[in-house]
Amino acid sequence: MRYWESKISQIPDSDKIGIALVTYKQGDCLASLIHAIKSQTFKNFKIYVMHDGPWTCDNHRDKCIKAIDDDPRFSISCTEKRANKFGHNMRKIAIKAALEDGCNWIGTMNGDCWYVPVYFEWMLSHANSEKANFVYCNIIHSHKLWKVMDTSIKRGSIDGGCFLAKSDVCKNVEWSDTDFAADWHYIENLKRQPNFAAAKLNRFLFTHN
Repeated sequence: MRYWESKISQIPDSDKIGIALVTYKQGDCLASLIHAIKSQTFKNFKIYVMHDGPWTCDNHRDKCIKAIDDDPRFSISCTEKRANKFGHNMRKIAIKAALEDGCNWIGTMNGDCWYVPVYFEWMLSHANSEKANFVYCNIIHSHKLWKVMDTSIKRGSIDGGCFLAKSDVCKNVEWSDTDFAADWHYIENLKRQPNFAAAKLNRFLFTHN
């Protein structure tokens, strides 16, 4: 952060991020992600932590609660039954909640990922400067043994955790699929919207685990 120049002034005061964070028994890595989110330089966000199936009082849940530490920007819920569909069944629910809560930027995360502290700030400032309603960045991807991925908007070249979409482009698009590539199907449907305007941030701000 030594050479970072704040971009907060480039972000409208009305901007608020809503994140669908899906998880299944990811105690330590989920706690690490929560701390990375709480360390974000942009503070106006709401995180919807959703557990796949009943989340009883176990060690994983306790670590999540301890990391959140009563921060009102986080909510925790779970589904009645485990679907084991890569968390995709829950993203639809959380995105709808975020839109209803007035979040005008929407994103998704898995409970085992990690973000640099300026992720939110840099993504929003870049989107606003480029007049974009969809912004994405490069990533370090575990499926490639943690090699860098130079992302692009095509299947196999982008991930559900490295984008933010504005409400005006995603309010009429439902996260409808639950297969392995459901995040790509969602992005593809966003791309089909007549007002879709994308901007790429050519930085590695996200690690997929």
